[in-house]
Amino acid sequence: MIPPEIFRASLEFLCDNHSLCEARPMHADFTENNLLYDGDRYWLVDFESFRDDWPRWYDVVNFTYNREMERPETAKRMCNIRRLVIEQLGEEPTTQREIACIKIVRGLSLIIEHMTLGGRNHAAIVPLDNALRQRIITSFTKLLPAR
Repeated sequence: MIPPEIFRASLEFLCDNHSLCEARPMHADFTENNLLYDGDRYWLVDFESFRDDWPRWYDVVNFTYNREMERPETAKRMCNIRRLVIEQLGEEPTTQREIACIKIVRGLSLIIEHMTLGGRNHAAIVPLDNALRQRIITSFTKLLPAR
């Protein structure tokens, strides 16, 4: 079970900071499963979730945060990927809070996805186990301001 105070604090953080998230065109389902390699170039496919008003850091956070939570052995590499992308694209004073908002949204989504088994419509194929649950709780604890 995710402690109710984590949900409450997450929603408060999103209410307080969502306006910092700048809208940009995003794929919104940027995963290794949506990349094709033809031996020469990579191609991004599956644009069913594409919109022009996703938060500007959504794709990089979606890709890296999901892997950090679901495959903890990749956490350091995912942090480096996120850092390099932000470094290349340019960090602004609000960037870290924008990223925190997206991580919270992804964490909440992961909880729902892993509680909705079946592997269809973004449902997980494995249940929300204690290890993943704890990684999400720890992540939220680090993201949310101390109360």
